[in-house]
Amino acid sequence: MEPLYLSLITSIIGLFIGIIFYHYLNKKTKKINVLGKGQFSLYKKLWNSLIKLQIRAEDLFHEPEKNILLKFSEALRELKDITEQSKAIMNKADFEELMKTISSFESYSFDDKTLSDIKEEDKVSSDTIEDAIDIKDKENYEKVADKIIESSNDIAKSNVDFKVDPWN
Repeated sequence: MEPLYLSLITSIIGLFIGIIFYHYLNKKTKKINVLGKGQFSLYKKLWNSLIKLQIRAEDLFHEPEKNILLKFSEALRELKDITEQSKAIMNKADFEELMKTISSFESYSFDDKTLSDIKEEDKVSSDTIEDAIDIKDKENYEKVADKIIESSNDIAKSNVDFKVDPWN
């Protein structure tokens, strides 16, 4: 039979190893949230708006019609609002580049009206729309949007809780 002090020492060592292993596993299975829920929500809205405008731009450049132009204008306004709300969490260069691209879209002129002034009751021909839009603006926007989407994807990935194999 073992002396009592050896059993006690063995139990204490086992407890100590158990506590260390428990804390090690806990660290490995939890991921620190880089963003708060509000910031993550803003990134999600920004990402959705970037994609929505990208789709609307594709539609507009493929088929320059007034109803598509109005949807594009609405998506542009939405993106501008969300971009301004997201300024604090965006990379400064990305923010400025995106706002510059939004401004280039906003400066489109259709007869005597800018893009933001066009209403459903205004008469705007497909030819006028086709003459006003610039494919370079669309291509530039796609580059900016892809860059921002990629950086927001990286942030989103770092924000997701997942388990890591503690043995690696």
